[in-house]
Amino acid sequence: MDDASKATQILSEEVLGNLFVFTSAGFDTRRIPWHTLLALLATCPEWQDRLYGEISQIVGHRKMESLEYEELYPHLPRRRALTVRLTRTRHLRSIPSEVVAALR
Repeated sequence: MDDASKATQILSEEVLGNLFVFTSAGFDTRRIPWHTLLALLATCPEWQDRLYGEISQIVGHRKMESLEYEELYPHLPRRRALTVRLTRTRHLRSIPSEVVAALR
């Protein structure tokens, strides 16, 4: 193998390092909308009640193992609306210190 081809090779360590970066970036991408959702639900208890009522009405007392996403999804319009709203909302990066202090 000549020097030029050695210089263009990607080392296994470099591949693993890049995989780690992409994986951790993916976790952060999913964490931030969930963080925003939890903050919104914490400040809007009426939405908690609405979502709980909608899910309870559709799911009832069935076990988790018997639930199918394709069956439930069309019957949960509030949950869908909240999901759409979250995709349009500017997400929280962290909880403001005033909120943390108020919760203590």
